[in-house]
Amino acid sequence: IDHRKMDKVNIFVDSILTESVNNPELDNAILSILKKAKEDNNSRKRSNRGGFQTEIADPFVLNCLLQQSIFMLKRSMELPNTKVSIDAWINENNKGDYNSLHSHIGASYSGTYYVKVPKKDGELVFKRDPAVLWTRNQDIINNNETSNTWILRPSKNLFVLFSSHIEHMVVPHNDDESRISVSFNISLTKDG
Repeated sequence: IDHRKMDKVNIFVDSILTESVNNPELDNAILSILKKAKEDNNSRKRSNRGGFQTEIADPFVLNCLLQQSIFMLKRSMELPNTKVSIDAWINENNKGDYNSLHSHIGASYSGTYYVKVPKKDGELVFKRDPAVLWTRNQDIINNNETSNTWILRPSKNLFVLFSSHIEHMVVPHNDDESRISVSFNISLTKDG
């Protein structure tokens, strides 16, 4: 047997794109929208358990998020002529608040931009099909191929982009300071 040549083919790949974005004007606009929404008691409930969540209609904020997403996608892959749209919302989680496990069905990519991050906990946790655990391979070999959990520790101004089908959640944080982020969906459609 000739063991000198072996191929390894990654048949499915899910990537998470991250970049630090320093845009004080964007941060101030987000904080202003949040303040006004809280004054108006304009909140919604989706995956959030506790905390405050509100829609964003501000063209400046939406355009900043959209342009950053397009920039990161184009650097990561070949993006054909595509129409791109966005919808976004602000999340403010206080001590003990969290977001339950969910995905964003109907979108192409989803993301989060962190405006304010507490020091304790509040990680973004990505999950994949738990059936991978049935092999028990993770008990012997612990890596991205055998695990069904990947944890991202947020930081101020971190911009995260990922495929919308990936299930994710935000664990509670135990800091007295609130965590403020913007989450969004990017939808791609063929142009022409």
